[in-house]
Amino acid sequence: EKNIRFLATITKNGLMGEGIGDWCLPKEMKMPNPHYVALTAYWYMDIMTVAKCCDLLGKDSEYYKKLAEETRCAFRDNFVKPDKIGLGEQVDYAVAIYCGLLEPDEEKDAADELVRLIKDRGYHIGGGTTCIKAMFTALAKYHYDDVLYKMVTNPTYPSYAYWILNGATTLCEAWSMTSSRNHHMYSEVDHWFYKYLGGIQLSPDGLVIEPHFVDLDWVKVTHKDIEVEYDKNEIRVKSPVDFKLVLFGTEYNCNSGEVKLSLKNS
Repeated sequence: EKNIRFLATITKNGLMGEGIGDWCLPKEMKMPNPHYVALTAYWYMDIMTVAKCCDLLGKDSEYYKKLAEETRCAFRDNFVKPDKIGLGEQVDYAVAIYCGLLEPDEEKDAADELVRLIKDRGYHIGGGTTCIKAMFTALAKYHYDDVLYKMVTNPTYPSYAYWILNGATTLCEAWSMTSSRNHHMYSEVDHWFYKYLGGIQLSPDGLVIEPHFVDLDWVKVTHKDIEVEYDKNEIRVKSPVDFKLVLFGTEYNCNSGEVKLSLKNS
């Protein structure tokens, strides 16, 4: 709470300008520093997180909710325009969706534009750590996992596959592989593996298994005692608690234990 109250004193007209913004971009890209779009988006998310924590703890959250709304209005007034969001880069669309700064009817259009930007770069990543943190969730929300898969497996720079093809066995700090080769910053891809390809998701109502299918021969993920494994024919889920399995829009309420279902006619 003290950190939020301090940071509120260094904003400018509701915008956050203190920080490094979209860090470690592909070497050919230039991004303004500070990058007000990315910084303000995450600033808004930070405020909302503290407000939710206050509600859970029974503390007064009114200050944070008011500050969050003021920040949201400042972001929208400055960066959400009819023709583009922010500077029109991948990161601007990704953070606007991920941080909840768009209206529901605006989000799908923003996701579509983000897809177009990725395709225009030949299915290449056009952002750094801030962009990647937001991009997987922003696009998976609208089931653009096929686009993410092509981006991740793109064999040419900059991409995750480029790292692997050039000998990487851990995550690198820079897309160019010129810095540390054991860094955590781009690990959001793992989150996508578990939550979306594997489909392991937690909701207020409990455990939900909702895989996002792409053109893969098989997927297997394990988180604690939860196991999800499927190929083109069958899905197998093992869970220590009751769960809801969602396949192509159809919901199945499942008891704890192991469940197998055919995918052939889905």
